[in-house]
Amino acid sequence: MRVAPTSSAAALLLHGAPEGYPLGHPVDGEQHIPRLRGVPENRVPEVLCAFNDRGRATDPSAAGLHFFRADEALLPIIGSPAKYALTFAPYRLVLTPDLTIGEAMAP
Repeated sequence: MRVAPTSSAAALLLHGAPEGYPLGHPVDGEQHIPRLRGVPENRVPEVLCAFNDRGRATDPSAAGLHFFRADEALLPIIGSPAKYALTFAPYRLVLTPDLTIGEAMAP
């Protein structure tokens, strides 16, 4: 069976993991959602900023980054996560990006 991607996000997922992409994490459910460790209370940031609006964080060490944006905005980061490691390192925490990976999932 040949799988033809229907979107650039699907193409990225079907062509394998890019350098810096974390592999080997435990997953749950039919859609293989990664199971993540909880964040200790002392690591919860005072403010969350979008990854593409980092200027809102006056003190990155007290801020967290989120990725709740359109899938298209995430593709450069998902495609080469190692490239962004130093850019995101000053932040207290970085929430994991999530892409719509199936037609049954909400966009």
